[in-house]
Amino acid sequence: MEAWIRALPPFPPPLYQIFSPKGRDLERPPDLFRTCLHFFCCNSCRFLLYCDLLNAVGRIFSGASAQNNTNASGQPEGFGATEDKGRMRMFDKGKREQRHEKEDAAFNRMLLWLVGAVVVELIILLVKQLYVNMILGVGLATALMYFFQVFAVLGAVLTVAGIVWAVVWHKKGKGIVLPCALTAVAAGLWVLALFTFTTFDVGLNIVMILPAVAAVLIVIFFLYQRVFFLNALVSAGGLVALWLHRQYYSNHPSLITALFVAGFVALALALVLTFVLRAGDGKLGSVRVMPAGTSYVITWITCGVTALTMALTLILGVSAGLYLLFALVGWVFIQAVFFTVKLM
Repeated sequence: MEAWIRALPPFPPPLYQIFSPKGRDLERPPDLFRTCLHFFCCNSCRFLLYCDLLNAVGRIFSGASAQNNTNASGQPEGFGATEDKGRMRMFDKGKREQRHEKEDAAFNRMLLWLVGAVVVELIILLVKQLYVNMILGVGLATALMYFFQVFAVLGAVLTVAGIVWAVVWHKKGKGIVLPCALTAVAAGLWVLALFTFTTFDVGLNIVMILPAVAAVLIVIFFLYQRVFFLNALVSAGGLVALWLHRQYYSNHPSLITALFVAGFVALALALVLTFVLRAGDGKLGSVRVMPAGTSYVITWITCGVTALTMALTLILGVSAGLYLLFALVGWVFIQAVFFTVKLM
């Protein structure tokens, strides 16, 4: 580790002037930088190792506790006690097999969702080649332009109609997989048509971010607690908004400002949703959304941090927005560590 740190390229002089005495040799990193980097790298590795050890110890103690509970049945030693132990072991084995089957099914669903996100990304790339780069000629690009112009309005109507359709079928007790799937397709095409028709290649670049963000959220949804998924969803919206502000605000200020306003509205709705779920003990009407007794304090903090970074970005400008983007990423990382530890 020390040899690797000594081989690092030199930092820019302004950083050295802050932490180094005047006239110091700038060819090598100062001792303070090397010490901090060594501390960060070593302790990060130690933290991951400690997490693995805690997980292993937890599994060992869980198994020992289950064995103790099995043995402490109050049965006398003999044939009857041995038979009861065998039944309990068979029962535990059946429970483990059921748990493994559920985990495998959840993992397969996650893979299907990830494949769907990849397919959507490929479709967007194909549209960019056909519409922006015109690899098959101007005629097809013109036809796509007319399609996007029409579907920019028609897609909104179809999305609302699909939502109504799903709600009606849910009230009648019917399955809502078909209306939800068709509504999702209509909503995705509507977003693609709206951004592509209004901002051309910039809109396609913006839409191309969404499948990647969705893939990360899918992994969080299947691996972590639902409250962390809600927090990650809120934070992801803020991160996308800050990145769009840095990339496109100078050329498209009206569009980016409109997206920020929509983001503030979404944050307010997320905040209201948490209070509704808290009042219903995790239920939204008759649907269980969060586990009973879920705490929403971190979600409220996430909404506040996201709104603050977005507001400061609009006020202070693009340069400050980059640092605020890193600050929001840091807050997401802190949450990831917290909820990972809670899984153990």
